[in-house]
Amino acid sequence: MKHTLWLPLAASLALGACSKEPTAPATPAADPKVAQARAAITDYANLLMVQHKPGEAFGKYYADLLIQHDPWIGDGGKGDVEFLKKRREAEPDKYDATENYVSVIHNILTDGEFVAIKSHIFTNPKDKGREFVDIWRMKDGKFAEHWDIIQPLDDAMAKTVGCGVGGTYETAKQAGNTVAKPTCGEPDPTADSAANRKLVLGAFPSDHPKAKVERAIADGDLVMVHSFVPDDKYGKSVIDLYRVKGGKIADHWDVIQQIPQFSASGRSMTGGPDTPLEPGRVKRAAKAGE
Repeated sequence: MKHTLWLPLAASLALGACSKEPTAPATPAADPKVAQARAAITDYANLLMVQHKPGEAFGKYYADLLIQHDPWIGDGGKGDVEFLKKRREAEPDKYDATENYVSVIHNILTDGEFVAIKSHIFTNPKDKGREFVDIWRMKDGKFAEHWDIIQPLDDAMAKTVGCGVGGTYETAKQAGNTVAKPTCGEPDPTADSAANRKLVLGAFPSDHPKAKVERAIADGDLVMVHSFVPDDKYGKSVIDLYRVKGGKIADHWDVIQQIPQFSASGRSMTGGPDTPLEPGRVKRAAKAGE
């Protein structure tokens, strides 16, 4: 969902000066590795979301030993293909064939070894859609590790995502190729990624006192923060995405997912490869209806 706020730069930077988060290049587009990563994630998104070739997309970019943090999917490069097939067989009325899916890309970000996509995906014409954030860690041109945060949308929420574009299945189809032109705009390559990262992370603890920041992706004027927020169950996996203009936080979107008890891979939803499962969670496949 989208929120709008303006945060003074001076106060934010004063707090951010204590942050230990590594800085990013001021002009990420000038880094050839970042340019290669941007080309890879754009090609992947085209294969998956425009050409509807998931098998080709996964085969080209997923490492054989992919580390998977999605609780429904196991480790390995073939986990997504198997998951999509089984889900379609189990609930054909809810999940059309993947060639009928409609996706609206809101943002594409790259920062060092990380790439991310924020999107709204519909699995059939009656579906209100779900908001997705997918984050990958790249290694040797492949996706080596994957996190996602998925939030189902009702009618009211669907209207607030995507910067006013593609809130329904039909209007999403009419939006055209949003990989080439993300609906919330591309990152500003002239903006200082390092300063914007510092601003956002400096202000973040006061607004999110319970959150544990796991990673931050800064790309020009956009900064994405992935955090774990404890609750009375297994916690929440949360994305906060900020746009910074003129030294102030101008726009804010968030995507929130309740962490389930199960994990097919036995991995934390927010942590790294060796992070233990959140308290109370168990390694097992999802049961019917979960």
